[in-house]
Amino acid sequence: MATDLPRIVEQVLDSAAQDFVFLEIDTIDLQTRVPTIKGGNSVWYLINVASNLAEVDTLLEVIKNPRAFMYEFDPTVQMGDLVARRLNPAGIRSFTYEDSPTASEQQLREHYARGHQVVSANTVQALVQARQAVNQSRGVSPP
Repeated sequence: MATDLPRIVEQVLDSAAQDFVFLEIDTIDLQTRVPTIKGGNSVWYLINVASNLAEVDTLLEVIKNPRAFMYEFDPTVQMGDLVARRLNPAGIRSFTYEDSPTASEQQLREHYARGHQVVSANTVQALVQARQAVNQSRGVSPP
């Protein structure tokens, strides 16, 4: 996608979809390519950090792009208090994707417990149950 990024941004803007679309890119593209793209500062970005937590410092302290609203982390990364201490105060949301075809509700709930606000999985029923349980425990409506 990196080579198509200028064309994709152009299409998003031509469609007036900048408030409905986000693009998943990596940190280096946000730092080096996005600033060179006409209209690149008008599109929302999910940044795939994967397992390189050092990139969080680069994103928050060097790049500081307000359109990078969510960071994606590998599901096995030990985050500690990173989400609560650094991401949430900066207005950044945390995302992870559980690609196990047999992920249980409990496994998915653990991703939420580690601080991720967005969890995606291939096991739809377990994901819905996990999200409902988390919402209910946090007093979020609808559960």
